[in-house]
Amino acid sequence: MTATQVPTAPRRRSGLIRGALTGAAVSGVLFLACWLGTGIAGLSVTHAFISLFTAEPVTSQAALAEGGLWAVVFGAFVGALVAFFHGLFAGRR
Repeated sequence: MTATQVPTAPRRRSGLIRGALTGAAVSGVLFLACWLGTGIAGLSVTHAFISLFTAEPVTSQAALAEGGLWAVVFGAFVGALVAFFHGLFAGRR
């Protein structure tokens, strides 16, 4: 039986990209859900998540645009960090 070499660099890079895209998508959808929740009458929701990414009034379209953009950027950064450290510590017990 012969040994097979598995390329690690391209896989690690694709893991970082996939992690960044996943983080961006999750953060963007969560931000949108929170912003939509502010428009539902009678629903007592916190606006802290929206306020993390914008200083605009939480129910405004400016908050959706600016905060949504920064939520996606932040989510991509965090997702890439998680993927990086996951790859770094993979296989260590």
